[in-house]
Amino acid sequence: MLCLLFYTLCAGRCPPGQTIRIPEGTTSIADRQYEYCVTVDTLIMPDTVTSIGALAFDTNPIKKVTLSKNLISIGYAAFRNAGFEEIVIPDGVTVLNQETFYGCSSLKKVTLPKNLKSIHTRCFGKTIVEELVFPYGLQYIGYEITEENRCLKRVVIPDSCTSIIFYAFAGCSGLQEIILPKGIKALNESLFSGTALRNCTIPDTVEIIGPSCFSRTDLKTISIPPKVIQIGKNAFYKCWALESITFEGNNLKEIGQLAFSHCGRLKRLTFPSSLVNVSMDVCEECNVLRTVVIQCDLKAFVYYGDTLSYGHFTELKTLVYESNTPIPERNNFSIFRIQTLIINNSNLESMGDIPDAYRLSTIVIVDPSSKFTFSPSLRKDITLNISISRSIKGFTENVFENVSIDTFIYCGKSISDNSFLKNSKGFKKVITSSAFRGETIGGVKISEKTDQCTQLIPFEVKYQEESGSEEPEKTNEPEKSSPATASSNNNNQDNSGGNNEENDSSKDGKGKGKGGKIAGGIIGAILILAAIAVIAFFIYKYKIHKSENDSEEQHVELSLV
Repeated sequence: MLCLLFYTLCAGRCPPGQTIRIPEGTTSIADRQYEYCVTVDTLIMPDTVTSIGALAFDTNPIKKVTLSKNLISIGYAAFRNAGFEEIVIPDGVTVLNQETFYGCSSLKKVTLPKNLKSIHTRCFGKTIVEELVFPYGLQYIGYEITEENRCLKRVVIPDSCTSIIFYAFAGCSGLQEIILPKGIKALNESLFSGTALRNCTIPDTVEIIGPSCFSRTDLKTISIPPKVIQIGKNAFYKCWALESITFEGNNLKEIGQLAFSHCGRLKRLTFPSSLVNVSMDVCEECNVLRTVVIQCDLKAFVYYGDTLSYGHFTELKTLVYESNTPIPERNNFSIFRIQTLIINNSNLESMGDIPDAYRLSTIVIVDPSSKFTFSPSLRKDITLNISISRSIKGFTENVFENVSIDTFIYCGKSISDNSFLKNSKGFKKVITSSAFRGETIGGVKISEKTDQCTQLIPFEVKYQEESGSEEPEKTNEPEKSSPATASSNNNNQDNSGGNNEENDSSKDGKGKGKGGKIAGGIIGAILILAAIAVIAFFIYKYKIHKSENDSEEQHVELSLV
C-alpha cells in the first residue's frame, strides 16, 4: 500500500489531501487519470466536463461526488470500488459501460439517466443497490449487471427493452419483484436463477424460456404464455415452492432436461398436445407429483444420455390421458407405476396397450366416442374397477381373460355385446344406467341399475390433485346392502357357466327381490331401535357421572369451609 501511495503521488496522478477538484473549463478526464488515489474521499467536478475516461477514478474511496450536469460518457470501470452511497447520473449519459460502478460496496441508491439506452456487464456488480427502475428508451441489459448483489429487491424494465442477456440478475438473492417488458421474445439462460422471486408475469410475446432461467427461485405459481415454443434445461429446477404450472397456449414444442425437477410441492402437471420432445427426467424428484395430464403423443417423451433410468415420476398415481393417439405398447413414459388411468378424448376409438401397468386398479373412460372399442392389452393377475360414462361400440371378448373385475360401471344405453365379463377371471359387481337396454351385459347378469350412474364415476380424479383423497375409491361405494343385490351377485358368480340357468331363474329373482326388500326393512328398523337404545344408555351414564362429580365438588367445598 505504501509503495502504491508513493507511486501515485510521485506520478502526479493524485493531488495532496482528500479532495480531487477538477479545474474549471475541463471537458474530459483521461483514462486512469486519478486511478488508485487511495487517500481521496471527495470529488468536485465542474459542469464543463462531458466525458470520463476508462478507470479514471478506479479504486478511489470517494464518498462524496457530484457529476457534471453536461456529462455524456463514462468509461469502463470509471468508478470501480468507490465508496459513495448514492449517485445521480446525468440525463445526457446514454450508455453505462462495463463495471462502471462495480465493487462500490456502499452504493445503495442510483438515479438512472432518462436517456439511457444500454447497460453493460457487471455495471452494478457487488453493490447494495436496492432498486433499479430503468427509464423508457432502454434497449439492452448486459451480462450479470448486478452480480452478487444480495440487497436488490425490485427491478422495473420498460417495454422498450428488447434484449436481456443471460445471467443479468442471477444470484440476487433478495430480488422479489421483476416487471418485464411486454415486447421481449426470449428470457435467456439463468436470468433470474437464485433470486427470491415469488411472482413473475411472463409477457405474452415470449417465445423461449432459457436454461435455468427461473431455477432456485421462490415462485409459487407460473403461467407459460401461448407463444412459448421452448422451455430449456433446468428452467424451473429446484423451485421448492412451485405448486402450479399452467400452459396457456398450444405452441410448446420442447421441454428440456430436468426443467421442473426437484419442485417439491408440485402435485399436478399437464403436458400440452403440441409437444414433440420432452425429456423423461423433466419431473425428477417431484416427490408429491401425483397426477399428470398428457395431451401429447407419448412418443414425445425421450431419454437423454446413456442410461435409461426409471426413477422418474416415482410417486405418480393418476394419469389423465387426453392425447389423440392411443397409448403405444412401447413408450418411455413410466406408465407401469400408475394406479388410476383416465381416458378423456372423444376422438379416440381405442385406448392402446398397457401390459406393464402392474399397479393399475382403476380405469375411467370419460365421454368416449360411440366408435370406441375397449381392447387394451392388460397386465395379468390384476384387479380392476372399470367405469365408462356413456355408450361405446363394445369390448373385445377376451379383454379381461387374465383380469379380475371388482366393480364394473357402464352408463351407456346400449353396447355391441359379447361375453367379455363372463370370460374374466372373476367379478363382484356390475352396475348400469337405468336406461340400459337389457338385463345382462358382457354375458353376466346386471347387479344394479341406477338413474344416477354417472355420479358413481370418479370424474373428480381428473381435476383434483392427490392429497390423500379417497375419490378414486368411489367405484366401491354404490353397493346397496339389500339381499337382492347379494343374491344377484351370487347368481352371477354361480351361473357364469350357462345362460339357460340365468333365464330360468329370472322370475324367482324378482320374487326374492320383493322378499329381500321386506327383510331389509325389518333389519333396518331393528338397527335404528338398537342405535336409540345405545344413545339413551350413554345419556343415562353421563347424567349419573355428572351427578357424582357434582356431589364430590360439593363435598370438597364443604371440607374447605
